[in-house]
Amino acid sequence: MLSCGISTVTAFVVFGAPRLFSLDEAPLWLWFAPTVILVPLIIYFTTLEYRKASRKKGAKKAAL
Repeated sequence: MLSCGISTVTAFVVFGAPRLFSLDEAPLWLWFAPTVILVPLIIYFTTLEYRKASRKKGAKKAAL
C-alpha cells in the first residue's frame, strides 16, 4: 500500500511541480526524489511493525 503512495507522489511531483514552479520541463531528479525519500521510510516502518509483532508473539509464548 505504501508503494502506491510512491507512485501517487511521483505523479503529482512530475506533472504538478513544473506547473506550480513555472519550469519548462520536469528534471530527472523529480522522477527519483519520491522513491529515494519514501523507500527508507517504508523499510523503517516495516521493520518497526515486524519487531512489534515479534514481541507480541514472544509474550504469548511466555504466558503459556
